[in-house]
Amino acid sequence: MIKSKITDKVSTIVILYDHMLTGGIENYIINLILASKKKGYRIIWISPVDRKIAPEFKDILMDDYITIINCYKRHMQWFKYDDIVFNTNEVVRILSFTVFDFYRSEQIRKKYSKKCEMHSFYLIPHFTGNPYFIERYFNGKMKSIIKRIMQSKINGMIKNNNIVFFSKRHIKSLSDNYSIKINNADEKLLAPYINIDPFDYNNADERSERNNFNIITIGRFEFPHKGYIIGLVKTFAKLKQKYPFLTLNIIGYGDNEQQLLNVIKETSPKIQEDIKLIGQVSPLRLSEYFRKSHLNISVAGAVIDGAHCGVISLPARHYTYECEVYGYLPESKDSILSDIPGIPVDVFIEEVINMSKQNFIDMCKKSYDTFDTRETNNPLYILDRKNIENQKQISIVDIIFIKIIYRLLQIKNKFRSLLGKNLDPGY
Repeated sequence: MIKSKITDKVSTIVILYDHMLTGGIENYIINLILASKKKGYRIIWISPVDRKIAPEFKDILMDDYITIINCYKRHMQWFKYDDIVFNTNEVVRILSFTVFDFYRSEQIRKKYSKKCEMHSFYLIPHFTGNPYFIERYFNGKMKSIIKRIMQSKINGMIKNNNIVFFSKRHIKSLSDNYSIKINNADEKLLAPYINIDPFDYNNADERSERNNFNIITIGRFEFPHKGYIIGLVKTFAKLKQKYPFLTLNIIGYGDNEQQLLNVIKETSPKIQEDIKLIGQVSPLRLSEYFRKSHLNISVAGAVIDGAHCGVISLPARHYTYECEVYGYLPESKDSILSDIPGIPVDVFIEEVINMSKQNFIDMCKKSYDTFDTRETNNPLYILDRKNIENQKQISIVDIIFIKIIYRLLQIKNKFRSLLGKNLDPGY
């Protein structure tokens, strides 16, 4: 265990998260850590011994301020971790981001809650995916049984104020999946915090010249989840023949990078020259790329990131290999997490290329204004929240249930491995 700098502040944040690479969840965590450091709050990060850290985050995470706790939760281990020392005057909030990790956080709370005040929160970061709807790891009757049990568990977590959401889409997905009514839903929204600058009219005016035209997209190479990137490359290749001054910057990384490279290799050498795979970029440096871009085509938080930099931003459709979008901001504001059919992106690319200078600047300002929440965003919002019954202990039955699911998933993955199939991630 790495020693921490323990201040005399009472607020402590415990983050249960495996790897700190670049992405939406990681950006939220980093912003929370930076804000907490300024306040002098204690920060504890629980992660595996083989934790991975993006280069741009190492100075933030490995500066001896943060207490790093090793944990073990793979193979036959459900969850073991090095001992943690808490003081009696600490008010501790444990943050987790998957169902399994929430139950692990509850075990931490069960062990230490008599020592100090503790609250546990499950921050739901996606509207779909097995780690957030664990019954989807299975099929048939097993899936139905687990879903019925989880319906009761999730309902109890909501009533106890254990669950916080990153967006309204996440609220709707959980509510629809488990047929649960979520009262006062807006109060459970975790507004993202980004320290943004005022709208830069000079930069917008400079970009409005469009002597070249740079399209930017940001996202992990997880297909088909973000398969729109594949479709964007194909659309770019077609439009490049008509507009030779087009360029495409792709910021991201992921397990499916080779699939993307294969699609790029299908284009001509000239087109390949103007498609730049930039890799991982620190959220602190994204503005450098946006300020040189004319159109942002992304999903989720990357749409907001582009808008914050005054770039015309189009929300793209999730879970498709076609690049379909939902129109300009602010009209498409509620579609940054959508998988319903959209409109082919080439229509909008050509429109932005050919619009007047003033229309271009106006559209940049509209994008910026859509998410201009400088006065209301609070990175320490989570510190205003408490569980309704923070002393209520997780039951032995709950632990046994979640461990059974975990073991079944391990067995399933062992067979999948023997058959040469992909393993289920996120547990």
